[in-house]
Amino acid sequence: MMRVSVPDKCDSSCQTLLSEFGQNRPLLCICFAEMGLFLVSGKSGDVPLLKRPSSADLIALFMSQIESERS
Repeated sequence: MMRVSVPDKCDSSCQTLLSEFGQNRPLLCICFAEMGLFLVSGKSGDVPLLKRPSSADLIALFMSQIESERS
C-alpha cells in the first residue's frame, strides 16, 4: 500500500503513479483525505513494487467514505 500524507497532493500523485506504473496495466488510484493514497492493481501480481489491499477492503473504505460525506 502506497500512501501520500498530504491530501492536496493526492491528485497529482495519482497522476504521477499511474503514468509510471499504469502502462499496459489496469490500475486504480483512490485518494482519501484522511488516509492518503492507495494504488491498486486490477490484476493480481501486476504491480510487484506495491502492496495491494484487497478489493473488499477498498470497497468498504470507499463506501464508508461516501457514507460519512453524506451524513
